[in-house]
Amino acid sequence: MALRERIRVFWESLSPKAKQRVVMLSSIGLILAVSAAGYWVRSGSPPPPKQVAGKREDVALDPKLLEKSMYMEGQKEIAKRDEKIAALSKQIDEIINDKKTDKEHEALKAIKEEKKAQDAKGLSGGPPPKTSARSDSKLPDLPLPSPPSPAAGKGQPAYASFGKVPPPPGTAATGQPYPPAQPVPPSKPDTFGEIEIVSTRDMRSGKEGKEAKAEGADKKKEPGERVYLPPSFMAATLLSGLDAPTSEGAKGNPAPVFIRIKDLAVLPNKVKANLKGCFVIAEGHGNLATERAELRLVSLSCLDRKDHAVIDQKIKGFVVDADGKIGLKGTVVSKMGAAVARSLIAGFFGGIGEAFRQSATTQSISALGATQIVDPSQVARAGIGGGVATAATELQKFYLELAKQTMPVIEVGATKNITVIISEGVDLGIKEIRTITSGRKYEEGI
Repeated sequence: MALRERIRVFWESLSPKAKQRVVMLSSIGLILAVSAAGYWVRSGSPPPPKQVAGKREDVALDPKLLEKSMYMEGQKEIAKRDEKIAALSKQIDEIINDKKTDKEHEALKAIKEEKKAQDAKGLSGGPPPKTSARSDSKLPDLPLPSPPSPAAGKGQPAYASFGKVPPPPGTAATGQPYPPAQPVPPSKPDTFGEIEIVSTRDMRSGKEGKEAKAEGADKKKEPGERVYLPPSFMAATLLSGLDAPTSEGAKGNPAPVFIRIKDLAVLPNKVKANLKGCFVIAEGHGNLATERAELRLVSLSCLDRKDHAVIDQKIKGFVVDADGKIGLKGTVVSKMGAAVARSLIAGFFGGIGEAFRQSATTQSISALGATQIVDPSQVARAGIGGGVATAATELQKFYLELAKQTMPVIEVGATKNITVIISEGVDLGIKEIRTITSGRKYEEGI
């Protein structure tokens, strides 16, 4: 404590300039001390290794390296595929060679068996006849077979009526008789499934079967060509007006319309088809919610007078109005107001008649139930009231039925510009027709 007190007293006794000098000298000394300590610490440790900067090498890439690598990969794939194809071809050749070898073995086996059978027959019947060098002896006269008898049935073949050919008489040069002649077995007819072909000759014309089939194929009418019409749209004109009914029963009995195509059909990918002038039949009903007539396409009819080709095909699609919305915009027309008003008046008169009838009766309630008794003095009043009530009720029903039949319709005028849209692709069958029923050509009749 004494040291600190002395330092404080010494510091307070100094003048401001002296204090400034002391502070400056102290700061300089502190800096020198720190620098010396740092130098000592740094000089005592080994110097850090110098980092030698390596040489920078620039890698130059071939601009067509990617294409070359893709080409090499493609060549490898092609080589692998060629190897697979070669292996498959080799296997197929081996299979074909095996089949050929099997067939050759079977044929050789059949020939050997046939030869063995012939040798066995020759041994059993004697040696075959030897022909002598001299042919002085004449051939024996053999009897000719008799002609076929007319009594042979249709089911028997023509050769069934011939007699058996007798074996040639005489003996061979060795003195032994000739072996008996073996009958030739009839050839087995070709069989395809359950159909046997006895002869390829046509029984009527006497021509070979192939020629007869060729003539029959020529006589058959060749089927017409077919052209595929994908989903497309085309500008058209509504030729017939339409009063589209809006009732529930209208969906089962839609109203038909007649449409004429007036421009080329626009197909996908900016392709166009020439359907200009074709007729389209459509049918539809009205929709009160949208105030439009919704039409569905039924058929497409076209005629080419040059080649006499006709197209009459069922199609699926719908109709779009000039505003771009589905359906034809029209005017809602309702004619049921008068019928409803008359039904209301008839109901009013029915109520009055029922009131007259009720006023002329007296109701009594007993253990058996309620009983209505007509006052004898009010019989005429009760009759008139009951008749009016019954007639008014029936008249009200009639007007209600009439009002149901006169439901609102949507009127669409003719000659309206519309767009026909084919919603589902269809194969258009082209029919070739040369003449019409009157004998004239289409181009002459139209």
